[in-house]
Order: sequence, then C-alpha cells, then structure tokens
Amino acid sequence: MSVGTYNPISVTDIVDGLISAGIMPPSTTDIINAFIAVNMAPTAADILVALNNANMAPTAANILAAFVAAGRAPTAAEILAVFVAGGMTPPSPATILAAFVAAGMTPPSAASIITALQTTTDPGLLSTSDSLGYRVAEIERHFHSNERWLGKLPVQTPTQWGKRLPCFTPYRAISGASTWGADANDEAQVLGTADTPVIAGNTRYDIHRIFVSDASDSGVYNIRLVYGTGTMADAIIAEQFSTMMMRMDAATGQIAHGPVTAQMRCGTGGATKVWVQVASASNNAWIDFFVGLHEYEG
Repeated sequence: MSVGTYNPISVTDIVDGLISAGIMPPSTTDIINAFIAVNMAPTAADILVALNNANMAPTAANILAAFVAAGRAPTAAEILAVFVAGGMTPPSPATILAAFVAAGMTPPSAASIITALQTTTDPGLLSTSDSLGYRVAEIERHFHSNERWLGKLPVQTPTQWGKRLPCFTPYRAISGASTWGADANDEAQVLGTADTPVIAGNTRYDIHRIFVSDASDSGVYNIRLVYGTGTMADAIIAEQFSTMMMRMDAATGQIAHGPVTAQMRCGTGGATKVWVQVASASNNAWIDFFVGLHEYEG
C-alpha cells in the first residue's frame, strides 16, 4: 500500500462537512463534537473560525457555548483572545464582565477582572459614554489637557459670543438688588453654538475657571454659570447651572484668591450654550471676566 500525504483536518473542513451533511447552520455543540471525533481539542482561534464559517457572530453567548460544549470553562485569556481575534479590540468592560458571568464565574474574581483589564487597551473617551473606561479617561483628560481661555467677541452674533486669546475685552454680568440680574442684557452671553469646539475634532467641553478682571463694587458676589441647548430660562428651570462665590476689593481691583474655580456638566460642542449671571447686595453692580475651558475628543 502506498503511503499518501497526510493533510490535517482544518476547522473549515469540519464546518463544510457539517453543512454538506445537512446540519445547517451547525450549532456550537455540532462543531465541538466534530472536533472531538477527530481527536482535535479546539483552541480559541479554532472556535472563532468555526463560528465565522457558520455565519455565527462571535458573541459572548456563542463563544461560551462552544467552550462549554467542549467540556470546560474558558479562562480570561481565552475569552479575550476570541474577542480580539473577532475584531472586538479592545472588548469593553461590559463585554468582558458579561463573558465571565455567562461562564458561571459570578461574581468574577478580582484576579479575573484585573487579568482582563491588563490584557487589553481601553479606547477611553472613544468608548461608550458613561462607561467605566470613558469616565476614567475623562478624569485623566480633565487634569492633563490643553486649556483655552476666551473673552467677549466685541460684536457678538446670534451664534458666536466669545473670542479666543489674545483678547482683552471681558464679558460683563450685571447684578440685581440681592438677586440675579434680570433686566435685559444683565446676563453675559459667554459661549454660543459657533464658539465650540475651540480645538477641531473635539466634541465635548466644560468651563473650569472664571477670571474676574474688574468689578464695580467691593464685597461678595454670587455667580451662576448656566448651560443648555435651548434658552437660558429653560436651562435654569432644568437646574442646568452651577453657583460659586467670590469677594472683590474694587478699590485695589483684586480678588482674594485669583481665578474662581467653576464646575459644570460636559457640554456638547456646537450645541451647548453658556451664560453667566451675577448677584450682589447692590443693584446694577457688575463684574468683568474671562473664562477658561477644557475640551474632550469623545
């Protein structure tokens, strides 16, 4: 008997054989049984190829079903290997945790989570909004980012209210009598829809500091930073504002502690507008100021 050339059976051969036998589409159990029948222990790569050839998406459920059919639980490394090979690079924390839970590792151990997170790179601000990876990246970018300051555009338009530095024209907000200024133009129009993004390609921003350059009266001022996509009145009703305080010595033109730290929810570039109101014990007291902001790419 002549000895012919031995060609090992491939994953494609197995799937094609099952389909030819009328098993369409083959289940994960069918695929695993076929591997076992030819004494092949399927690897994570084999399972992925088999799922793809059977037109089955490499979802957490399908991947885990294949491992379970093979008689064992997948390791964190194997789960990640299949996700990455399937183009899900990097898998989100939610996907990783779903895979652990579906594998019966409930709750997943700290070691498993750490292993999963250390073996992948999170897309940060390009990942799902409000996800763990996004929030961590947002905090990091808030402290390590490019800072931009703006003053008032001398002739404001309906959509553009600010001017990037160099600028020496401040915004002005005017007070009511121990209340927020409510007369026409008492509020300062700070950022219009055409003012952001300041840096091309960024999509979100927040104002983080206000530098008061001058004031009409000495004493304590209340500042209200209002933001929204509609009118200022709508934003106030929706509680879309932050408040802060400062003390001004008008005689010397100095603030006790320099720029005032501001805080707001992230606005959407090209959509979220910003206004500033001020309140003082004196009616028609005013402050002049500039604003500094951070921007984010996602």
